[in-house]
Amino acid sequence: MGEDLAKQISNRFEMHYTPVHASWLNQTEIAIGIYLRQCLGDGHVGDIANLKKKTAAWNKRANKRGQIIRCRFTKTEACRSMGHAH
Repeated sequence: MGEDLAKQISNRFEMHYTPVHASWLNQTEIAIGIYLRQCLGDGHVGDIANLKKKTAAWNKRANKRGQIIRCRFTKTEACRSMGHAH
């Protein structure tokens, strides 16, 4: 891959650096882990249609149980902690 092509590809992405110790990040990782274990299980999905079907069914069950993750880390606090103007 040439340098020009690599630069062209990398320009398509915008990096967002987040603190690794942030409570909201931990909560997000926990939520993704729950989704992976409860919805995808063994990881065999097959195709996008099946993934959508499994996800919709899991989401319906999760909403019925009322599972909530309360994130108290606001966008303003995130910008301040990372030194960005809001």
